[in-house]
Amino acid sequence: MKRVLLCLLLGACGSTPTSSLSLGLTTSQLALSDLGSVLIVVLRGPKGCETINKLMSPLDDPELEVVAHALYPIDAESKQLKVPANQPLSVYVEAFTGPSGQRPAVGRGCSDVQGDGDETRITVELSEAAETK
Repeated sequence: MKRVLLCLLLGACGSTPTSSLSLGLTTSQLALSDLGSVLIVVLRGPKGCETINKLMSPLDDPELEVVAHALYPIDAESKQLKVPANQPLSVYVEAFTGPSGQRPAVGRGCSDVQGDGDETRITVELSEAAETK
């Protein structure tokens, strides 16, 4: 029993290989200088971004599993987010004007990616969020 508990605490028993997510943001509808933070949600499931973009929130779909998430301020600091390697994933991003992710979101975007090796590189195009239109 102690070994199982130790494995859960350390996350070291039979762990899934991970990849570092390197994320770039682009937009033609928003000024990147007006963004204060982004919420990144990495999803796994039978549906990709084509379906996710039609949802008010990807968290509303029970078939999508959140495998990683983070709220980051937009600054010059490099951030690291570990995602499962060698799996098809959807990276959903919501952008906010303030540094704490306070709603409403001003932008959102999604991109499908295959997690590869040590680093997964992806660019997400942000468009104006539906709640601000």
